[in-house]
Amino acid sequence: MVEERDTKEIIGIMIEQDILNVIEQDKWMMDILRTAESLQLKDWLIGAGFVRNKVWNHISGYTNNLHRGSDVDLVYFDPDGNDEKADDELSEKLKKETGIEWEVVNEFYAHIWNGILPYTSTQDAIAH
Repeated sequence: MVEERDTKEIIGIMIEQDILNVIEQDKWMMDILRTAESLQLKDWLIGAGFVRNKVWNHISGYTNNLHRGSDVDLVYFDPDGNDEKADDELSEKLKKETGIEWEVVNEFYAHIWNGILPYTSTQDAIAH
């Protein structure tokens, strides 16, 4: 089993648990996830770049864990949640607290930007 796992990592194949392990070992990523969780937003997720960049660095052998230039795209869906102005204010607050660029968006209103029918969930929004 060890040889199989080493071979998978050498050729860049990671299973879900491998990815979770890499994230759990990264204090910066876990701090971001805890910060997002503490907001208690409904139906939230962080954009895929957050994971993609970490996985790419891991399989490419980059050991420098500095996250320079990283940003966090946090989306959620809540009909009773923030409007765009409040999300912008929350993004700024998080930037000041963490030193990282955040973009927080309630997908409940985001359909307006594209002139389409309202989304029904975060998953519906990111599928478009």
